[in-house]
Amino acid sequence: MKKILFAILTVLIFYSCSTDFEINADWKDITVVYGLLDQSDTVHYIKIGKAFLGDESALIMAQEPDSLYYDTANISAYLHELNAGNLVRAINLEPDFSLPKDSGLFFNNFQVIYKTNESLNEDYEYRLYIEKSNETEQITAVTPIVKDFVVEKPNLLLFNIDF
Repeated sequence: MKKILFAILTVLIFYSCSTDFEINADWKDITVVYGLLDQSDTVHYIKIGKAFLGDESALIMAQEPDSLYYDTANISAYLHELNAGNLVRAINLEPDFSLPKDSGLFFNNFQVIYKTNESLNEDYEYRLYIEKSNETEQITAVTPIVKDFVVEKPNLLLFNIDF
């Protein structure tokens, strides 16, 4: 009797479990921004890309430029220079295709980097504005310029404790 009950329970458990579920969420446009502003540099670069998700292999999608980059005709990027919250000037970031991209798993025939040759003031804040022509929402970020600083190396005379 116990064997029959065990067999019935086993069959019910395996038939009641479902492995059908959606691995991917609905597609959503997610902008990814990398940048470093240094007042001592003569050229400033901001990389604007997008995250991707789909039903295909990520290795295949990573080889498609439209999975990684926005069409430059449909996106605008600016740096607003702010002094005490007041706009001093707007700096247009131009798309640049001239920097080579290392080979690897991702598309590397070109990369889109946005740049400006304008000098930056270390006493001001900078607000990045990204506008997409097909959306009303803007993407923004604000940062101060980090003034000169000294990087102190760790004291080599002290010992490390590893856990």
